[in-house]
Amino acid sequence: MVVDRFPGNRIVCGVTFAALAGRKSIPTFLSRYRQMAEDRKKKTVLLMAESDEDDCLLMKDAVREVFREEDFHCLSDGQGIMEYLLRRGLYADKKEFPTPDLILLDLDMPRKDAHQTLKQIREHPQLKAIPVVIYSTSEDEGQLEICYKLGANSYFTKPMLFEELVKTVRCLREHWFSDAHPPSSEELCPCVYCKIQNSACDTG
Repeated sequence: MVVDRFPGNRIVCGVTFAALAGRKSIPTFLSRYRQMAEDRKKKTVLLMAESDEDDCLLMKDAVREVFREEDFHCLSDGQGIMEYLLRRGLYADKKEFPTPDLILLDLDMPRKDAHQTLKQIREHPQLKAIPVVIYSTSEDEGQLEICYKLGANSYFTKPMLFEELVKTVRCLREHWFSDAHPPSSEELCPCVYCKIQNSACDTG
């Protein structure tokens, strides 16, 4: 279930996307999208922080069901995410641990939480353009507001059923990785709810 109680946010297939209209980050994100489009033949790289091993395995299965070619990495906390992104220690090999096209952060993580991790990503010049999605079992409005202020692109609550998780992943793919539906500053302005029909998004 998605909570969208902040004016200017955009909902795509039940996933809440922060409106970027009027923000200086729009050109950066669009540039990042164009770069991803040019690399479409390559595997989609997804980086996830999840402290629950079972949830990590479920997301991995959902991602493999939705993406044709994917490179999925799941780490247990925000500290591991930053070590990966900054290529420290075990993650020094760029080919084995490539820069992600999308980052998924569990709101409640040990050591370094989602807020701290997101803030660090947005402050880093080489990392700040990567789309970041926050997810949690919580629907707390205060947490939503904090995440958006820190630069989160989307926030969704963890689905109870695997089928719903697959739908959520499919919507993320349609929004960030579809050539037919690239995100733009114009599209991010209104609040639109999109239902899933035939595994695709219909906006309106």
